[in-house]
Amino acid sequence: MIKGNAAAATSNADTSFKQIISEARISHQRSKDGAAEAAANAYMLWLSTQSDQATKDASAWIAKEIDLANETITAHNDDLKKRQERANQFKAGTLPADDAVNETPRRAAHKAEIAKMQAELQLQSQWDKKIWARLRQMPIEARDGASLFTEIVKYIFQFNEAQHSDQVARYALVLEWVKSQFTASPPKEKDEVVAAIRQNGGFEEVLFEQRRIKSGEEDDSDDRKTMGEAIRADIKHALGHVNPIATIDHEARFEKEGFVMFLGRKSGGQVSLVSEIEMTDADLQSALSSVGSDIEIPNPQNSEFVARVLELGKLVTEGQEIGRSYDGTKAGDKIKVQRVLAYRPTKEDGPEFVISARSADSSLIIYARPKQVSNLGVPLQPVVLSFQTRKRIEYFLRDPNVRRHIEIQAESSPKRADKTEADSPLAWLGGNVVLLGKSSKNAQHKFYWSNLVNVEHKVPLRPRPQA
Repeated sequence: MIKGNAAAATSNADTSFKQIISEARISHQRSKDGAAEAAANAYMLWLSTQSDQATKDASAWIAKEIDLANETITAHNDDLKKRQERANQFKAGTLPADDAVNETPRRAAHKAEIAKMQAELQLQSQWDKKIWARLRQMPIEARDGASLFTEIVKYIFQFNEAQHSDQVARYALVLEWVKSQFTASPPKEKDEVVAAIRQNGGFEEVLFEQRRIKSGEEDDSDDRKTMGEAIRADIKHALGHVNPIATIDHEARFEKEGFVMFLGRKSGGQVSLVSEIEMTDADLQSALSSVGSDIEIPNPQNSEFVARVLELGKLVTEGQEIGRSYDGTKAGDKIKVQRVLAYRPTKEDGPEFVISARSADSSLIIYARPKQVSNLGVPLQPVVLSFQTRKRIEYFLRDPNVRRHIEIQAESSPKRADKTEADSPLAWLGGNVVLLGKSSKNAQHKFYWSNLVNVEHKVPLRPRPQA
């Protein structure tokens, strides 16, 4: 059993635990920065070789490189096809007499080599078509209507397998966003691209933004600017109270808003500050965004608890196809495992969340109880979130910096926008106090829970095991 929001244990290990958390956060930030740098490098290569400003020589070079890579992919697929045919012949007992596996061993090493081939063929003969298809590599090409960046993303990151399609789409969308930011003049170096991605929240945030733009939603650039200012204000306030690593006597020449930037030189286990660096406004905002994830800023809102429940729920995997189809036929769309978030009352300790999987043969079940968290409401009967509503909440609470300004209020008799009664026993109204102050249309979002008894393919809520 996994419980959320349990009372924290105190021990002499607290310092070690905090160090682990700090290192994990630093690694997470580095992974985000790494994705931004990877995208920046890919964009600069596209700009130099495939954009309108590319020279003929550069265009010819990338075309030749892609052709060579595709030749390698073709050779791999041809060899894979031969291996599959050979495995099928081995299984059927129809391998040619002159096949290497049928040779008479001439020495001990040759005998071991033949035994190894037999073992490999025995294993491959059990593979189904899905395994062989997964081993097939995809050529570096873009279909009609595909992103401008499909080829360059596939080429640079060697995304040549079918399961890489999501990664191709992610990087291509981020590069489309980058292109939209440099319409006036292209970047001269990758650091300009990295800075643009960081200043707009990082790789994942600009990916979300570009998806939103492509889906045709209204632009909310003013909201993003407003939230960016609020987040930087949070970080500035936190930096004003955090314990410094060191303090030196120095007459700052390039102070900006109470901050200075230094260039340091590492020597053994020490760092020497060698020069103060002049900062632009963009440099300061980028620096603040970079250090923000390393600073622990308390979030008193109940949105943090909900976000942690959703994050914990990712331990319950979803999306796997099972052997049955929705319409009961072999050719029909296969049923996929779906994560379900339920909220139910209990007799003794208040309401609790239950996260499990629908349509799974077996699944982890997670219980999380909101102790010392208010305003989430108490359901009169078990309720669940639809798949789309759960996704909307995940998106709404995706950024921990924004969550500090989001408060959730429960409505026990919710109404629709037209003031009519909603077919829902409970709703959550999520309000961003910063955007509410600006009267933004995006300041509030309502999320409706559904009565479990009305949900098709009901999810059994097993009794919670005792600790």
